[in-house]
Amino acid sequence: MALSASQNGSGSATVKVTGLVVLAVITVFAALAANMAHDTAYLVNALVVMLTSGGLFLWKIKTFDKEVVVDTTGYVDGPIRVAVVATILWGVVGFLAGTYIAFQLAFPELNWSLSYTSFGRLRPLHTSAARRSSPPPSTSCSAPAGRGPSGGSG
Repeated sequence: MALSASQNGSGSATVKVTGLVVLAVITVFAALAANMAHDTAYLVNALVVMLTSGGLFLWKIKTFDKEVVVDTTGYVDGPIRVAVVATILWGVVGFLAGTYIAFQLAFPELNWSLSYTSFGRLRPLHTSAARRSSPPPSTSCSAPAGRGPSGGSG
């Protein structure tokens, strides 16, 4: 059963206008911040915020009158797929870094006399990547949208 945004209450005009006003205010303040920037890093950051909020503002105006249809009959497995891909990528990075630094311990000439390839610099990369390769508990199963694990409402 597909519900439109007006039926489920999430598409009121007041909420849409409020979102537009917030994006417009963020865009204006970011433009003012970019104008008063004293260094390049601050200028770039303010420009990124300004362009992002301005782009979102234009996108919201373009899609203001479009009806949003929400399909509640299927599974919402898009976030699960993203988490699985991220898990695989971080796992590969962690395992490659771990293998390389293990070989460095066995064969010290793999250090190449560079500080950035030393064991002490690469170990945090390995541990952080290996930690990120395990998915959070919330991504362990995919339930139908709007339903609990038993398939009933709730």
